[in-house]
Amino acid sequence: MLNETQKRQLQSYLEGLEAERRRLARDLHDGISNDFVAVHMKIEQNGFDKESLQQTLGSLHDKLRGISHSLMPPVFKYADFCDIIEDYVSRQKEYFKGNAQCTIYRREAWNSLTATVALDVYRIVQEGFSNAIKHADAGNISLRFEYTGDTFQFFIEDDGKGFDPTASSRGIGLRTIRERVENLPGEVSFISETGKGTKVLIVFHMI
Repeated sequence: MLNETQKRQLQSYLEGLEAERRRLARDLHDGISNDFVAVHMKIEQNGFDKESLQQTLGSLHDKLRGISHSLMPPVFKYADFCDIIEDYVSRQKEYFKGNAQCTIYRREAWNSLTATVALDVYRIVQEGFSNAIKHADAGNISLRFEYTGDTFQFFIEDDGKGFDPTASSRGIGLRTIRERVENLPGEVSFISETGKGTKVLIVFHMI
C-alpha cells in the first residue's frame, strides 16, 4: 500500500512520462513529418538537385537518430553514470553547432547513484539540453556536477535568449524538469533573464 508521499512521487513520475511523450509526438509531427512532406513536394516539382536532397535527407536522419536516442534509456548496469553522461554530451556535438562542455567533480559519488535516481538525472539533463538547443538558440551549453557531504548538485547553463522565470506560462520542458526533480526528490531553480541566458540548478540529497 502506497503512502501519500509515494503516491505523489508516482503521480509526478507518470505526469513526467506523459509530458515527454507529448514532446516527442510534437517533434515527430512538427519536425520530421513536415520535413518529409516538404521533401515529397519538392521531388514532385523537380525542385531538388542531388546535393540538396542528400543534405536534407542527412538532416532528417540526424533528427530521427536524436529522437531514438532519447527514447532508449541508458543501461547503468553496464556503464558508470559519469561515462554515460559524458557520452550523451559528446553525441550532442554531432548536431549542435555550438560548444557543449561537461565537468564532473567527485565522480565516485555520482557513480554510486542508484539506477532509478541516475535515470532521472539523465532525463533531466536530456530535457535541459533539448530546451537550450531547440528553444534558447544557445551557442554554448555547460553541464557541471558537484558533490559535497551528502548533497548532490548539478546545473545546466546556456548563453541563449533566456526567459522570464516569473511568467505564469511554462513550457512542457520546464514542467518535465520540475516533475523529474520532485521525483528524486530534490529542488530546482531556474535562473534566467530575457537576452541573458539560463541556468537550471538542481539539488538533492543521498537518501
